[in-house]
Amino acid sequence: MQIVAADDAGYLAPEGEDQSVRPLPSSGATAREGRVSILYINLERSSDRRMAMNDQFRALSLSAARIEAIDGRELSPDQVARCDQDARRRRRDTALTSNEIGCFLSHRRAWETIARSGKSTLVLEDDVALSDDLPDLLRRLSADPPAPHFIRMGGNRRRRSLFAGELSERYEIRLLLSGCSGSHAYWLTPAGARALLAASGRFVEAVDVFLDHYWNSRGIMYAVQPWPVELRDDASSSTIGDERFRLECSLRRSETMVAGLMRWCLRQRRSLIRRWWSAKTCVAWSAKHGGRSLKPMGGLWLRPLSTRRWTRVG
Repeated sequence: MQIVAADDAGYLAPEGEDQSVRPLPSSGATAREGRVSILYINLERSSDRRMAMNDQFRALSLSAARIEAIDGRELSPDQVARCDQDARRRRRDTALTSNEIGCFLSHRRAWETIARSGKSTLVLEDDVALSDDLPDLLRRLSADPPAPHFIRMGGNRRRRSLFAGELSERYEIRLLLSGCSGSHAYWLTPAGARALLAASGRFVEAVDVFLDHYWNSRGIMYAVQPWPVELRDDASSSTIGDERFRLECSLRRSETMVAGLMRWCLRQRRSLIRRWWSAKTCVAWSAKHGGRSLKPMGGLWLRPLSTRRWTRVG
């Protein structure tokens, strides 16, 4: 499997992130980390989702370990304090909800497990539908691990992307130009887990936004396309989504014109930052492959795959 990388030597760190955490180097150590394991995050009270996940694992002959999710209804004061709500309001003008905090801390539990295990791992939430192709994809990732430390296996939005490598006849690894939201399925190495833990001692975003910002700002947001993991129909009943929707509706009903203008300005600022990250990725990619013929991919004119297994830009 060949992978082509954009430049990760310099980056714009998201606001509020530990500036001492540098981009990860491409790692030959991934090949020595053993087979890909599977973790899924599940609340103790969500027994129906747990049963549905176990049924899918059995049907695909996969084994997985359960990470007990942290319940947003039962957060301790120390857990609540892990979220910097003051910085959050400066950035978003709304606080993180208790369920969003619990979700973030649950993913941190998974990252801690991966960092200790030394194994590259597929992390899943408990409201997903697994493709029949997933076992084969995991075998390919395990047999010939790619250099990226983080690969999205599912997302909520379609984004423009650059071709980075062929995983099978049907699936490609692509470099996303912007975040696609969702934290329900991703592949993570131990080195990637350690970097995420170091950058999230205190956090200001929901976990899916944090993942988008962390990897996209470095120009190394990879994804398997098409998605081998999708959200199930019952994912729409998520307590996190319901709580966020009620909060946003309440805010819009009560906000003044000045507050509405401030929210609009904050959205535009975030949009400009994301466009800057995308532009950096495209420029670095194009600079590395200059002088080669162009071909259209995903709505953009891109250069074809390099012949090298892993190529740094710059």
